[in-house]
This record gives sequence, C-alpha cells and structure tokens, in this order.
Amino acid sequence: MLLELLIGLLAIWAGLFLFGLLTCGIQYLLWKSKGFLFMNFTCLFWRWDKDFYDPDEPGRIRCSFTRLNQFFPTLLMMSKTYPMERSRRNARISAVIYFILSLLLLGGGGVIALFAPDTPWLLFVRYALGGGFAYFLTMALYSHKSGSKPAGLVQKICEIREVMIRNDAGDLPQIPFAYPEYARATLTDKVNYLGILYRYAEVRNDLMAMAEAANAYSKLGTMTLTETGHFRVDTALFAYYSFRERKPELAKKYYEHSKKSIDRDMDSNGRRKLAYYAFYILGDRELAGTYLEQGLRALDVDDPRLSDIERDLETRMLRYLESQLA
Repeated sequence: MLLELLIGLLAIWAGLFLFGLLTCGIQYLLWKSKGFLFMNFTCLFWRWDKDFYDPDEPGRIRCSFTRLNQFFPTLLMMSKTYPMERSRRNARISAVIYFILSLLLLGGGGVIALFAPDTPWLLFVRYALGGGFAYFLTMALYSHKSGSKPAGLVQKICEIREVMIRNDAGDLPQIPFAYPEYARATLTDKVNYLGILYRYAEVRNDLMAMAEAANAYSKLGTMTLTETGHFRVDTALFAYYSFRERKPELAKKYYEHSKKSIDRDMDSNGRRKLAYYAFYILGDRELAGTYLEQGLRALDVDDPRLSDIERDLETRMLRYLESQLA
C-alpha cells in the first residue's frame, strides 16, 4: 500500500512536469513565430529569466534557485503590439484544446485501470496520465478565464492599464480604490491590482493613494504566494517604507524577506528602490550612489516591460536622488 502511494505521488508529479514541459515547448515555438519575446520559465524552485541588463551579454537567459514558484512548468512570453482581443480569442481556443486533452488522458488512465494488469510500471503510467489530466484541466480553466471578458477586479486592472497607455503623466485622472471588487477577488488578482494601482499613484505622485495601496498590501495573507508574488509585495513595501513613509524597521523587514529577488532586480525601478533604501534607511551614500549609477544606465536598456510613462517616472526619481547626493 505504501509502495503504491509513493509510486502514485511520484507519477502524478512526473505527469504534471512532462506534460507541462511539452506544452511550454509548443507554446514557445508558437508565440515566438508571432513575434513574442521569451521572458521567463519557472518550475518548482528553479527560474530562467531573460536578463536585459547583463553588461556583457544583454538578453542572455539566466538561471536562479528560488523559493517555490510553480508546481508545474510555466512559460511567460510577451508582446507590446499583439492585440488584446486576439489574445483572448486564442485563450478561448486553447481552453477547448486543453479540455479535450484532459479528457483523452482521463480516458487513457481509465482504460489502463480496467483492462491492463496491475503492475508497478502500468500503475506509474496510469498515475502519470492522471497528473497530465490535472495539468490540462487546470490550463483549460485558466485559459477560459483569460479568454473571458474581464470582470471584477481584473476589469479594474485592465482599465488602469488602458488609462496609463492613453494619457501622459500630467493628464492621469484620480482613480478610486475598487473596494467592492477587491473584497471578492482572489489573492493573485489582489496582488496584481495593488501593484498597478500603486504604480499609477507613483506616476501621479498621489501620496494618499500610495498609502492606501501600501496599507492593503500589508494586510494581505501572503503565505500561499509564489516567489514572484512575495517579491511583488515586498518590493513595493520596502520601497514605500524607505521613502514615502519612512519606517526603517518595516523597510528592512520587507527587504530581507525577498532580499535575493530584490538584489537581482536590475531594471531602473529596482535599482532606484535600492538607491533610496541605501540613502534614506541605511544612510550609506556610497552604496546609494552605486545603485543610482546602475539605475541611470538601466534607463538606456530597451526593456519591453517598461512603458514610456514609467521610464519618465524612473528618470525623475533617479535625478531627484542624484540632486540629494550632489
């Protein structure tokens, strides 16, 4: 009985991993043919990222060991020009394909269970198909959600993103906190919403809105977040308590919690946050100057994740600190 349990658990994970790896490979080839850029690939405690800021080889793929990310392989590709409606249509098609694949694997496992001899090898195959079934069913549900018209807090995220695309920094209207939608949202959607809301408030230099987002961040129960989720929360809060509302004990707490991820965040935003932390919390002018120089150099990097409005914000923030260090 114990042997069967161990074989079953190992086989389920093997099914999740193998079918996930195969799917990521197909996704990579498909999206690359449409002009998408590889951004990262994660599985369990490993992560591969496209490093735009490597001084010797910009754009190289860098591997790192992290806290738990995803139980099965996950690929992120990005395009700034691909139409959102086409992405949603593709997601709806993918949902149907994933659902059909999940049924095929479920049926295959059922046939083995009914007609094949109960040997350890076939038991492993049956449970591996069960892992594949779980993977494709999860992907079907996720793709269905991605392909549906945004609603609730996801709709609010899309609205903020559209406002930032359509307007200049000086023309951004005030956006109230979406409390009704926030109360009903998942933890992941809350983290994503607070991230873009805080960024929006930063661009507007809206201190009240930043404080509101930071307060909501600090009240999240983050135990179930992945490494990326923890980083998003911690990097916002350590920066907020380093400058906007200076509380050294909280700034250090959130910095230390995701220190490894924060330290390797080499874009202008990541270097700027560290520069402010070094100057205002650590009181280390030399270290702040080093981070400042790295942040200014990072502004010249063609990073597709950084919009023009965000690049302008980082330029202003870095130049302000430069004036304080002069």
